[in-house]
Amino acid sequence: SASASASSSSSSDGTTTSGAASSASLLVNAGSQPEDRTWRDVTWDDARASFTQQLELAETEVSEEEKLEHERTAGEKWEKFYQVNESRFFKERHYLQMEYPILHPNFRPVVDELTGPAPLHCMDVGCGTGATAFPLQRLNPNWTWTFFDVSSTAVECLKAHELYDPKTSQAFPFDMTSEEPFPKHVKPHSVDLALLIFVLSAIHPDKMVPALQRVRQCMKPGGAVIFRDYGLYDLTHVRFIKKGRRKLGDNFYARFDGTRCQFFSLESLESIFREAGFVVEELDYVVRELRNRKTKLVMHRVWIKAIFRVPPWHPVELPHPHLPHLNVMRIRGPSTDPMPTSLDDPRVVRHSSERKRAKFNEE
Repeated sequence: SASASASSSSSSDGTTTSGAASSASLLVNAGSQPEDRTWRDVTWDDARASFTQQLELAETEVSEEEKLEHERTAGEKWEKFYQVNESRFFKERHYLQMEYPILHPNFRPVVDELTGPAPLHCMDVGCGTGATAFPLQRLNPNWTWTFFDVSSTAVECLKAHELYDPKTSQAFPFDMTSEEPFPKHVKPHSVDLALLIFVLSAIHPDKMVPALQRVRQCMKPGGAVIFRDYGLYDLTHVRFIKKGRRKLGDNFYARFDGTRCQFFSLESLESIFREAGFVVEELDYVVRELRNRKTKLVMHRVWIKAIFRVPPWHPVELPHPHLPHLNVMRIRGPSTDPMPTSLDDPRVVRHSSERKRAKFNEE
């Protein structure tokens, strides 16, 4: 499943906040904290993580038959989810431009370095109903967009939104874990930014690297992946551990509605992206304490905030095949991608005189 997998709200696994108060490994007495404070950012707590890890050792996984059934019906579960909830479940994520300055229109040095004067082309992977994209679209109206999600219902909800413009956007249902190729209108090396916001955690761990490799093939050299997802021993993770059921694998669980969720450590996530051909620019936990005013208890949410990049291509001057006194700037990249074999390759940058000659020939 490539659908946007989960909200950052405390109800994302279907349990209530009051039920979370029984997760002993994440709760401390908060009576001494200021009464007007309901949350604060904190650092990663090794002691809390160690205690939770001891509880995790007592877990047992579901049968192999159940695991196979969850994998077989992964797309169907997300389709059913959006048929029931449509665009009502996930709230718009207005915090992203503050967490990732590259997404803000005032952050022009990076944008100009990335694309020059041209507007960014952004791919929303597992777009859902647009909770991630539409707040950014309001800030950056000149961006162009590619949307896709495993749920056709989610895509139809997105296309019905007032901000969706078919002149600057394309949206289609697509399962990034399948072996089917991208539609022909999704060109290789055409995407500046890819958004993976609570998406990768919904995919089976064995399919994460191939799925990311497919995304990388669509991205320009130096393009950035904006990533946010569940971190290890998040409150939702502890709920699963405490219930002692629906475990599909290491830190991988099924929710009550059949959708799935993976919880990442920094090390495991870095390994996944490096294997897929990305380099790490930023990678860290975001840990937040939430205080229940009534019970005086504190609960911890753990997310991972990251930026990954496609390795840049390195320019190499090669002789022009027809005009030896001219050089053609070909773009040479990482060993995982072949050198261009034709001047028609989009990675080839021609000198201005050669561009003028090519335009004259076309006319």
